[in-house]
Amino acid sequence: MNKNYRLRTQVGLDREIQVQLDQDWDTIEILSSDKSINVLRSLVRSASFKKIAGEKLLVDFINLDFEIARNIADCFEQFDMADSSKLIAALLECNDPAVLTSLASNYSTPKKIIKLLVENDDPYVANT
Repeated sequence: MNKNYRLRTQVGLDREIQVQLDQDWDTIEILSSDKSINVLRSLVRSASFKKIAGEKLLVDFINLDFEIARNIADCFEQFDMADSSKLIAALLECNDPAVLTSLASNYSTPKKIIKLLVENDDPYVANT
């Protein structure tokens, strides 16, 4: 994966060039296709993943594992490239008490969702 870049500079004027090479996208792409649940669970918590993870990938992860879903519920608002309302809808469909409790505990969860969770049949979810 070698890439070449051409930088425009002015001879005699530009003495220093600062370059920051972020390889997050390639790394995230490789790790997100890993089959290990433990790798995916760790990935979901990383700041780099939260910057670039798309909505479809997150919904797929929510449906894959309840612990991943719980981690996403804890911080759904931190995923920059995903629509929070669609993530919330996917989390609600899980119907797992631990996931719903994490969603209810998140301060960014909209009040209308909290009201819905208060009416949940599971007392642990309803009392959160």
